[in-house]
Amino acid sequence: MNGRKRMWAPGVILALGVAATGHAQMRDGSRAFDRMDGNADGVIDAAELQAQREQAFSRLDSDGNGVITAAEREQARARVQRVRERMEGRVEAIADQADTNQDGDISHDEFMAAPQPLMSRADADGDGRITREEFSAVVGSIREQRRQ
Repeated sequence: MNGRKRMWAPGVILALGVAATGHAQMRDGSRAFDRMDGNADGVIDAAELQAQREQAFSRLDSDGNGVITAAEREQARARVQRVRERMEGRVEAIADQADTNQDGDISHDEFMAAPQPLMSRADADGDGRITREEFSAVVGSIREQRRQ
């Protein structure tokens, strides 16, 4: 049981980090690295790793009493599950839209011709480009929706 708890904790911490950061941003790890490199010197030292552990503990210890209870672990599991469910639903919705001939497969042409929801949602001024400000506004909006 004790070994199981030790294996579980890093997985939850990583999953919460992925959920908070977003899957697309975690693909190459650059965003996670930047977040962990607190002083932006291009390296992650032991103190920065310890700071990340502290932040992870604080996220998990929702009542701030210094202990991650079974109930708080269950809350973390439920958050991770909600993220998984949202991602699965999105993948299926995107696949349904892209598979225009409804053969169950998505060809390269179908994939490339599929709508780009990020562009339509983020390009506030309609100029066909997404600025950092427009992107940040959409990310903020998505985060706010997830909190509700």
